[in-house]
Amino acid sequence: MWLRRDSALPSICPSPFRGRLGGGTPEKESHPMVFLPQEVIARKRDGKTLGADEIASFMAGFSKGSVSHAQAAAFAMAVYFQDMSMPERVALTLAMRDSGDVLDWSDLDGPVADKHSTGGVGDNVSLMLAPIIAACGGFNPMKSVWKTDAFTMARWRNGAADFRISNPIPEAIITRPPSAELAEDQEDSNSLGEYAALDFVLKILVEEFASAKVAATRLEQHFGQDLESMIGDACAEEYANRIARLVRNSQYKRMQSPPGVKLNATDFGAGWRYPIAGRYTL
Repeated sequence: MWLRRDSALPSICPSPFRGRLGGGTPEKESHPMVFLPQEVIARKRDGKTLGADEIASFMAGFSKGSVSHAQAAAFAMAVYFQDMSMPERVALTLAMRDSGDVLDWSDLDGPVADKHSTGGVGDNVSLMLAPIIAACGGFNPMKSVWKTDAFTMARWRNGAADFRISNPIPEAIITRPPSAELAEDQEDSNSLGEYAALDFVLKILVEEFASAKVAATRLEQHFGQDLESMIGDACAEEYANRIARLVRNSQYKRMQSPPGVKLNATDFGAGWRYPIAGRYTL
């Protein structure tokens, strides 16, 4: 809620009226609006419908630190008990989106969607959400990014200086060993090797349509003596054959969903066979 300063302010404040030059009727002076997060919380607590400007100001204040975590918790509790109308939900979603840097995907000829989840449900949500979005005609770039490329983009974003928010991705997220969290202390590298080696093989198999034997030869040439520490006890040919087998055995799952937008020459699923891609370039 907004509060306008008026003549009830202490006498040390400037008068809210200013006379025009040459006399005449006093002209009311314009004062800035003061945003009070507690008023927004109270209005929602009392079952009032919040305006888009109130919600946007509350979220902007939270991202800048002028709205405390305690006030955010009180707001969440008020919403829990009083619910939100659809316009309020849309306004809240847009305000959360605009609280950081926003990517421009306007060159795509369709809606663009991304997935945001809380509390360790990402692996349960992502696998079904990307095909659902694609089936509805939406674009989800998440579907076509190699893991090593995702790490590279995260480090690039943290190092970029021309954004309003610097280092938005915690270093712990980037350096944390990837895991599907299927068991205690489980790490992807225990069964798949390091992602540098895994993605190297996958790109040869998927993007170049080459054989596992070719992938093994190039794997040895590229990583040399470091390869043993990256893929465990298996030799390069055994490792490449195992990755190729895993790709083939899981291909039926990907073929059940429609192809999504691609960032590479080809992709998993139907994209492995058909040159379907969005009309844009990186």
